[in-house]
Amino acid sequence: MNSPRPSNPGVRPLSTDDIPSVLVGDLYRRGQPLPDPVVLTHRDNLVSIDVELSPHPYAVQCHYWYGRYWHTREGEESSSTEDTYFVRISVTQANLGGVVMWLHCRSCGRRARRLFLVPDFGPSLVCQKCSGVPFPSRVYPRHVTRMRRARRIREQLGASAGLLAALPERPRGMRRQRYERLCDEVRAIETAEWARIQQHERRSGPGKKRPE
Repeated sequence: MNSPRPSNPGVRPLSTDDIPSVLVGDLYRRGQPLPDPVVLTHRDNLVSIDVELSPHPYAVQCHYWYGRYWHTREGEESSSTEDTYFVRISVTQANLGGVVMWLHCRSCGRRARRLFLVPDFGPSLVCQKCSGVPFPSRVYPRHVTRMRRARRIREQLGASAGLLAALPERPRGMRRQRYERLCDEVRAIETAEWARIQQHERRSGPGKKRPE
């Protein structure tokens, strides 16, 4: 299956960060289903998909609405389907105790921590390998991938998005060890990015455009 790519060849191809997806941690915590459903949505000129995922102890119930659009001589026509399917889950023992939960791809059955909503598979959720969509590290330069990671960490911490902006106090419910690890990681990424920007400006001289 080919990767979904923008029609404009000058536009960077999509990565897994650009398409709707669900992590097993969005549905289960410590082996137990979370109370709130997760909704994934895709819209384009040809397809409209909504999938509501409700976790249960035995599987994930996926209720979907799938619409298709096309043009004929008489004008635009459409069809829609509404139905329910289930995503299989499995559990393995973690090395340091506890359990690790997995979702299973609807296409190949492979277990994964994250499944994706890709129009080529309709409303079915599939793994990264079946989706054909590359990871960001295969699409973006390394410094861009690292800054995307820093932005995600800042969102987890509830921090402002500015480069090297102050980090907030430890969020309630987050372990101190994890909080300190995330803070160290985002500081290291942003310090390296600031050094890269300064180096570029020294090489380029005043008035040059800042690197992307």
